[in-house]
Amino acid sequence: MPKCSPADLSDFTLPDLDSIAKDTGLIVRQSSKFSASGFLQSLLSAVVSGNASLQNLAAGMGLRLEASLSRQAMDQRLGDASTDFLTQVASTLLIEPIETVISQTAPSPFHRILIEDSSFCPMAVGNADIFPAHGNGQVSTSGIKVDLCYDLINAKLDSFHLHRATEQDKDLGKDLVDTIQPNDLLLRDMGYFVVSELARMERLGAFWLSRLPTHTKVMLAEGSSLESLLTKTKQHCLELEVTLSNAGHCCRLVAMRAEKSVTKQRRKERKKKATDTEHLFHTTGWIRDGWHLLVTNITSETTSLETLFAIYRMRWDIEIQFRGWKQSLKLDKALNRKSSEGHLMALILAAMIHQILTLRIRQKIQPVLPRGKLSIEKLSPLLAQFHLGAVSLDSLAEFKPDLRHLSKDTRRRKPPVTIGFAALA
Repeated sequence: MPKCSPADLSDFTLPDLDSIAKDTGLIVRQSSKFSASGFLQSLLSAVVSGNASLQNLAAGMGLRLEASLSRQAMDQRLGDASTDFLTQVASTLLIEPIETVISQTAPSPFHRILIEDSSFCPMAVGNADIFPAHGNGQVSTSGIKVDLCYDLINAKLDSFHLHRATEQDKDLGKDLVDTIQPNDLLLRDMGYFVVSELARMERLGAFWLSRLPTHTKVMLAEGSSLESLLTKTKQHCLELEVTLSNAGHCCRLVAMRAEKSVTKQRRKERKKKATDTEHLFHTTGWIRDGWHLLVTNITSETTSLETLFAIYRMRWDIEIQFRGWKQSLKLDKALNRKSSEGHLMALILAAMIHQILTLRIRQKIQPVLPRGKLSIEKLSPLLAQFHLGAVSLDSLAEFKPDLRHLSKDTRRRKPPVTIGFAALA
C-alpha cells in the first residue's frame, strides 16, 4: 500500500444513537429541532473549539438540523438522560468488536498488558459544590478525574471511569483489579500502589509491575533494610527477593543505578518540596533517588532485569494518549464556566467519546503502518478538526486522513512500546 493512501473507515462500526437515545429517555418523541447524532456532534464540536456555552450548543444543533433549539430548551435537555445517553454511547464504543485491516498479534507471554493512569480536568471554581477538588487549604477548587485503562497487546481502550477529583488513585484503582484475568500484566504508577491489592492480583493469577514508592518499607531476606544495601553496594544493577511493608509481602525487586543528572534533579525536587510544604525530610527517599527501583511478582526465570525495565517504559504510552487528548481539545476553556451538573458532565463525556473514537480509529488503521509508527498525538487533532465540520457521527466514514500525516517523526531511538515488545519477543 502506498504511504500516501488515505485511511479507510468506510466499514467503521458505530452505535445506533437513535436507539440509545430512546432507551435512555433523551428522545421521547421525534423533533425537527433535536436528534441524537446532532446532539453528540454539537458536543464534540464544543469541546474541540472550547465554545461550549448553552447558546453555542443550541446554535451547533441548528447548523446540523432543520431548526434550532433555544438556549433554555438546550438546558432542559442536559440532565440525567443526557448523561445516561453519553455514558451508554461510550460504553458501546468500548465493547463493540472492530475488524482491523491486518491481524497483528504481539508476541508476549501475557494475555493482556494493561496500563492504567488518571488525569485531572479542572473546572471553574464556582462548580466546587458539585465537583469538589483538593485545594491548598485556603481556597476551593473544582474538577473531575478521568481514569483510563489501555490494553497494549490488543491496542484498545479497556475501560474508562469518571471519579470525584478528591478520590485517590489507590482507591479508584481497586475497580480494575475486580476485572483482572489470569496471565494479565498490570502496569501502574506509584499512586495506585497498595500491597493488599497486589496480593489480590496474585490470587487471581495475574502479574503486576510497579515503581517502588518512597514511603513503602522494604526489607531484605536477612532482615536488613534496602537502604543499607543501596548505600554500600558498588554494583550498577541489583536483583533481590524482598518483603514489602509491615504485611511482609514477598516479591522481586530490581534496581538500576540512576544517572547522576537524574539523581541530582530528583534530590533537588525533594528538598524543595520538603521546604515548601514543611514536611519532614526523610533519608529513605534521598537514598532511593539514586536508583531506578521496580517491584514485581514476575520471576527472573520469566523475564530478565533489562526486560522488566523495557516493559515498564511501555507505560509511557498512556501518558502520550492523555497528552494527545488534552492538546487536541480545548477542554479547559469548555469547562471554565459555572453551570449545571448535566451540562458539565455532557462536555466531559463528549471529550471521552472523542478519545475512544481516536483509539478505535488507531486500532483500525495502525496495522497498515509498522508497529509503533502511528502517532496518537497526530491522529487526535486531525479527528478533532473533523468534528468541527461534521454533520453527524455517521460522517466518520468520510474521515480519511493521509497516512503520511499520522506517522511518527523519524527518530534514532525507538518508541518505548516497540522496545518493550521487542524485549518480550
